[in-house]
Amino acid sequence: MENLKAHSHNGTDSQKLVMKESFENVPQEAIDEVTGTASGTYGATEQTLINNLKTTVNELLTKLENIGIIN
Repeated sequence: MENLKAHSHNGTDSQKLVMKESFENVPQEAIDEVTGTASGTYGATEQTLINNLKTTVNELLTKLENIGIIN
């Protein structure tokens, strides 16, 4: 391993920091979007909760992809 000194960026000394180029040995498999919806087996309240969680998970996946943390 290279002997590198730890450092941080203040936002003005570097134009762009690319996450997938900044970390080494962090392989990851793609994460699939959550599909489907809660069935009628559940009550209306549970269906709403499950479907809202699905939406939130997919939004988080999109945001993490957009900032380069996941593929």
